[in-house]
Amino acid sequence: MKAQITKTGLFVLLLFLMGGGCEEDENSKNYNYVNGYIVGSFICDEVSCGTQFQRGYCILLETNNNDLMDFYAFNLPADILSFPDYILKHHDNNNCGPAFFPDSLITRYKIRFQYLIKKESLKPIYGCYAMDIQFPWDKYFEVSVRDVIKY
Repeated sequence: MKAQITKTGLFVLLLFLMGGGCEEDENSKNYNYVNGYIVGSFICDEVSCGTQFQRGYCILLETNNNDLMDFYAFNLPADILSFPDYILKHHDNNNCGPAFFPDSLITRYKIRFQYLIKKESLKPIYGCYAMDIQFPWDKYFEVSVRDVIKY
Protein backbone atom coordinates (compact mmCIF):
# COMPACT_ATOMS: atom_id res chain seq x y z
CA MET A 1 0.00 0.00 0.00
CA LYS A 2 2.84 2.37 0.90
CA ALA A 3 4.55 1.68 -2.45
CA GLN A 4 1.33 2.53 -4.34
CA ILE A 5 1.00 5.86 -2.54
CA THR A 6 4.65 6.67 -3.28
CA LYS A 7 4.22 5.80 -6.99
CA THR A 8 1.06 7.91 -7.22
CA GLY A 9 2.77 10.83 -5.46
CA LEU A 10 5.77 10.65 -7.80
CA PHE A 11 3.47 10.48 -10.83
CA VAL A 12 1.55 13.58 -9.71
CA LEU A 13 4.84 15.40 -8.99
CA LEU A 14 6.15 14.45 -12.45
CA LEU A 15 2.98 15.76 -14.12
CA PHE A 16 3.28 19.01 -12.16
CA LEU A 17 6.92 19.50 -13.18
CA MET A 18 6.18 18.73 -16.83
CA GLY A 19 3.35 21.27 -16.88
CA GLY A 20 5.57 23.93 -15.33
CA GLY A 21 8.20 23.39 -18.01
CA CYS A 22 5.84 24.49 -20.79
CA GLU A 23 6.32 28.17 -20.13
CA GLU A 24 8.74 29.79 -22.56
CA ASP A 25 10.98 32.64 -21.64
CA GLU A 26 12.10 35.26 -24.15
CA ASN A 27 15.45 33.52 -24.75
CA SER A 28 13.99 30.10 -25.56
CA LYS A 29 11.59 31.25 -28.30
CA ASN A 30 12.40 30.57 -31.92
CA TYR A 31 13.59 33.76 -33.57
CA ASN A 32 14.04 34.04 -37.33
CA TYR A 33 17.34 35.42 -38.71
CA VAL A 34 16.93 37.73 -41.73
CA ASN A 35 18.31 40.71 -43.66
CA GLY A 36 16.26 43.83 -44.06
CA TYR A 37 16.14 47.60 -44.16
CA ILE A 38 14.90 50.33 -41.87
CA VAL A 39 12.63 52.25 -44.26
CA GLY A 40 10.69 54.63 -42.04
CA SER A 41 9.80 55.65 -38.53
CA PHE A 42 7.05 57.08 -36.39
CA ILE A 43 6.45 58.06 -32.82
CA CYS A 44 3.76 56.18 -31.00
CA ASP A 45 1.72 58.47 -28.83
CA GLU A 46 0.71 57.99 -25.22
CA VAL A 47 -2.82 56.88 -26.05
CA SER A 48 -1.79 54.16 -28.52
CA CYS A 49 1.32 52.80 -26.85
CA GLY A 50 1.07 53.80 -23.22
CA THR A 51 4.41 55.60 -23.41
CA GLN A 52 4.72 59.10 -24.74
CA PHE A 53 7.08 59.50 -27.68
CA GLN A 54 8.06 55.87 -28.12
CA ARG A 55 9.83 55.65 -31.50
CA GLY A 56 8.93 52.84 -33.83
CA TYR A 57 10.81 51.77 -36.95
CA CYS A 58 9.42 50.32 -40.16
CA ILE A 59 11.30 47.26 -41.40
CA LEU A 60 11.28 45.93 -44.95
CA LEU A 61 12.73 42.46 -45.46
CA GLU A 62 15.34 42.09 -48.18
CA THR A 63 13.15 39.47 -49.85
CA ASN A 64 10.14 41.80 -50.13
CA ASN A 65 9.83 43.83 -53.32
CA ASN A 66 6.14 44.72 -53.39
CA ASP A 67 5.17 46.42 -50.13
CA LEU A 68 6.03 49.47 -48.04
CA MET A 69 7.22 47.42 -45.08
CA ASP A 70 6.87 43.99 -43.51
CA PHE A 71 6.55 44.93 -39.85
CA TYR A 72 7.60 47.44 -37.22
CA ALA A 73 9.67 47.34 -34.04
CA PHE A 74 10.09 49.55 -30.99
CA ASN A 75 13.18 47.86 -29.58
CA LEU A 76 15.74 48.64 -32.30
CA PRO A 77 18.99 49.49 -30.48
CA ALA A 78 19.58 53.24 -30.71
CA ASP A 79 23.34 52.88 -31.16
CA ILE A 80 23.14 50.62 -34.24
CA LEU A 81 22.31 53.27 -36.84
CA SER A 82 22.38 57.03 -36.88
CA PHE A 83 19.61 58.72 -38.79
CA PRO A 84 19.59 62.36 -39.91
CA ASP A 85 16.98 64.35 -38.00
CA TYR A 86 15.11 65.34 -41.15
CA ILE A 87 14.03 61.75 -41.86
CA LEU A 88 12.89 60.94 -38.32
CA LYS A 89 9.45 62.47 -38.41
CA HIS A 90 6.48 61.98 -36.10
CA HIS A 91 4.13 60.51 -38.70
CA ASP A 92 2.73 61.18 -42.14
CA ASN A 93 0.18 63.96 -41.73
CA ASN A 94 -1.73 62.81 -44.81
CA ASN A 95 -2.70 59.35 -43.55
CA CYS A 96 -1.56 59.07 -39.90
CA GLY A 97 0.93 56.43 -40.90
CA PRO A 98 4.68 56.24 -40.53
CA ALA A 99 6.97 58.68 -42.31
CA PHE A 100 8.81 56.57 -44.86
CA PHE A 101 12.33 57.55 -45.86
CA PRO A 102 12.93 59.09 -49.30
CA ASP A 103 13.42 56.56 -52.12
CA SER A 104 17.14 57.41 -52.22
CA LEU A 105 17.53 56.11 -48.63
CA ILE A 106 15.33 52.99 -48.75
CA THR A 107 18.30 50.59 -49.03
CA ARG A 108 20.80 52.69 -47.07
CA TYR A 109 20.00 51.37 -43.57
CA LYS A 110 20.54 47.64 -44.02
CA ILE A 111 20.54 45.37 -40.97
CA ARG A 112 20.81 41.68 -40.18
CA PHE A 113 18.74 40.65 -37.20
CA GLN A 114 16.60 38.07 -35.49
CA TYR A 115 12.94 38.73 -34.91
CA LEU A 116 9.87 37.27 -33.29
CA ILE A 117 6.36 38.41 -34.14
CA LYS A 118 4.72 39.61 -30.94
CA LYS A 119 1.42 37.99 -30.03
CA GLU A 120 -0.09 41.29 -28.93
CA SER A 121 1.09 44.10 -31.20
CA LEU A 122 0.75 47.73 -30.31
CA LYS A 123 -1.26 49.33 -33.09
CA PRO A 124 -0.05 52.92 -33.27
CA ILE A 125 -3.24 54.47 -34.57
CA TYR A 126 -3.05 58.20 -34.07
CA GLY A 127 -5.93 60.39 -33.07
CA CYS A 128 -5.57 62.54 -36.16
CA TYR A 129 -8.01 63.84 -38.69
CA ALA A 130 -6.57 62.77 -42.03
CA MET A 131 -8.63 63.51 -45.09
CA ASP A 132 -7.14 60.57 -47.01
CA ILE A 133 -7.61 56.90 -46.24
CA GLN A 134 -5.76 56.10 -43.02
CA PHE A 135 -2.66 53.91 -42.96
CA PRO A 136 -3.57 50.18 -42.62
CA TRP A 137 -1.81 49.43 -39.31
CA ASP A 138 -3.79 46.18 -38.94
CA LYS A 139 -1.97 44.78 -41.97
CA TYR A 140 1.38 44.89 -40.14
CA PHE A 141 2.69 43.25 -36.97
CA GLU A 142 5.01 44.42 -34.27
CA VAL A 143 8.15 42.35 -33.85
CA SER A 144 10.74 42.05 -31.16
CA VAL A 145 14.26 42.26 -32.62
CA ARG A 146 17.57 41.10 -31.21
CA ASP A 147 21.15 40.56 -32.34
CA VAL A 148 20.86 43.51 -34.72
CA ILE A 149 23.95 44.06 -36.88
CA LYS A 150 24.48 47.03 -39.18
CA TYR A 151 25.27 45.78 -42.68
